[in-house]
Amino acid sequence: MRGRLVELDPGLAAAALDAAKAAELTDIEVVVADAGVTDSYLGAAPVDLVIACGVLGNISDHDVETTVRAMPSLCNHGGTVIWTRHRSPPDLTPTIRHWFSEAGFSEQSFTSPGVNSFAVGVHRLDGPTDTLIAGQRLFTFLRDEMAAGPHGARRRSGGVHPVSGRSSPEGGAAGAVPS
Repeated sequence: MRGRLVELDPGLAAAALDAAKAAELTDIEVVVADAGVTDSYLGAAPVDLVIACGVLGNISDHDVETTVRAMPSLCNHGGTVIWTRHRSPPDLTPTIRHWFSEAGFSEQSFTSPGVNSFAVGVHRLDGPTDTLIAGQRLFTFLRDEMAAGPHGARRRSGGVHPVSGRSSPEGGAAGAVPS
C-alpha cells in the first residue's frame, strides 16, 4: 500500500513519518505542504482512498462544498472517501451527504450517535474521475479563535491527506491511498 500524508506543521509531519516507520509502512510519503491546495496531491491522485477526518468541521461551509465537489479529481472510479464532521447546530451533514451525491458518489455508510455529537461518512465514487487542476485552493482552516470545538475545546491549526493530505486542527487528518 502506498500513501501520502500532507501536513503543514513540520513537527507533526516528522511525528507522522516516525509513526509510519515504527509501523513498518515503508511506502507512506509525508509531505510538508498545505493540504488545502491541489498541488499537494499532484503525482499521488487519483487514489483509491481519501481520508478527510477532522477537516470538514474546521473550514467554512463554502470550503466544505468546494472540497466535496473536488473529490472526483482525487479519487479513482470506485474510490472511497471517509470523512468526519461535528453535528453541532446548524448540522451541515445532510447537505454534505447531498453534495457527495451530486458529485457522483454513493453513500456506503453514515454513522452518528445523534445531533450535537459527531458523524462519520463513507462515500464511493460511482461517477467518473475528474482531472486534478493544479493551483486550486480547496479550503483554508478557520483561525483558532473561530475554531473552538462543540464542547469549547481549542483546536490547533493543522492540514488533508488523500492517504494523501494533512492533519487537521482537531488532530485528525485527510489523506489518500493511491492505487
